[in-house]
Amino acid sequence: MDKIEDWLSKNGSKPLYVIAGENGFLRNENERELLDCIRLDREVEKLAENEPLEVLVESANMLSLFGTGKVIIQRNPVWLKKAEELDELMQWVENPVPGITVVIVWEFKADKRKKSFKWFTKKGSMIFCDNLKPWELPAWIKKRFAIRKKRIDPTAAEALLALVGDSQALLDNEIEKICLYAGTQKDIPLSMVEELSSASAEAGIFDFIDTLCAKQGVACLNKLDNLLKMKEPEVKINFMIARQFRILLQGKQLKRSGVLRQDIASKMKVNPYVWKKAEPFVDRYSESILEEYFFKSQKLDWDMKSGKGEPRVLLEQLILDFCSNES
Repeated sequence: MDKIEDWLSKNGSKPLYVIAGENGFLRNENERELLDCIRLDREVEKLAENEPLEVLVESANMLSLFGTGKVIIQRNPVWLKKAEELDELMQWVENPVPGITVVIVWEFKADKRKKSFKWFTKKGSMIFCDNLKPWELPAWIKKRFAIRKKRIDPTAAEALLALVGDSQALLDNEIEKICLYAGTQKDIPLSMVEELSSASAEAGIFDFIDTLCAKQGVACLNKLDNLLKMKEPEVKINFMIARQFRILLQGKQLKRSGVLRQDIASKMKVNPYVWKKAEPFVDRYSESILEEYFFKSQKLDWDMKSGKGEPRVLLEQLILDFCSNES
């Protein structure tokens, strides 16, 4: 999604804007930027979601008390969930009252098959706020640093994504924290990202996995305890264990087949930082051991979900079993 200023210069001003999509971070940011651009000195009127379309159109036909125009905002209008007859709104958009702008905020994915969204799109009123694809996030991270006059190393951007997760709101908060810490320093290295993002739950899981791979049993159990205190679900922790064994196994097989180490992450379709963290352990374990514990962690997932034991106890047993295995 372009910045709203760029979007407006490309599409022109409209009497109606529809901000729609499941990405709350983009929705909120686009709404704020849109209002900054179009509000000027106009008053803002907010309608409740249960107000019918007729009330919206009626308000859009009335000048403000002070004659300065107004911006009308309605979030998740009930009429948009069920109405396909938009004749009143269509007529108003074709002949809007000067100085009045309508903004509809829809916090669901826009159903492009519906007549309403087809029409909004045709009129150039739609501002889509869909979730970014995983491969789009590193470029987005780079842009967020650039907005703050910083440059981030590509490896550091991948690390930030791996350590914080794919929530754009959390990522942006972390980016803000890193930029404040950097001060006048323009370039953001990997070491700074690792130092400042180490407190996140995702980073805690990486630390836990590293300790497990190093067979540091007691330390691993302590880190497991910390993760559980942070409300990380046992099923998710076990999923990360299984993923690590799978990455080690696949990485070992790809290295043996002659794939260059810099190409292995893309072959496995994993974050390059994830592979960088796993690679030192690849040659430590045989394929048979990695296969054994990959399947044990998969069985553990089934046991947890089917109630065959206390999840924490089952996890601790798997950790101690692996760490005490001398193979």
